[in-house]
Amino acid sequence: MANYKSLFIKLSFSSYEVDKMKRKSINTKIRLADKLEHKKKKRVLIPSNVKRIVRERAGYHCQRCGEDITEIHHIDHNPSNKSLNNLILLCPTCHKKADTSLISKDELKSMQRRKATRVVYKYE
Repeated sequence: MANYKSLFIKLSFSSYEVDKMKRKSINTKIRLADKLEHKKKKRVLIPSNVKRIVRERAGYHCQRCGEDITEIHHIDHNPSNKSLNNLILLCPTCHKKADTSLISKDELKSMQRRKATRVVYKYE
C-alpha cells in the first residue's frame, strides 16, 4: 500500500505547476502557429495573358483527368513564380492532390507537356 501512496505523491502537482504546464503548452502552440504563418507564401495574381496561354495549352481541361472545371496550379508551390514552365491546369480534385504531394512534381511536369485527352465538341 505504501507504494501506491508514493506513486500518487510523485504524480500530484500543485495548481501553480498545472497552470504553468498549461501556459507552456499554449505558448508552444502559438509559436508553432506563428512559424506556419511565416512559412505561408503570399498569393500573387497571375496575369490574364499568362492564364489564357496556360488554359489554351491544356485545351481548357484538367491536364490529368480531363475535367472541365479547372484551376491553375504552381508546380513548385511558389505563388510568385509565374513562369509558364511552372504552371499547369488542374481540376480542384487533382489540384488538392498536387498540393498534398499525392501527385509528384515530375508527374506534373510530364502532364504539363501534353494536352488534356478529353474530346471537345464545338458547335457552330
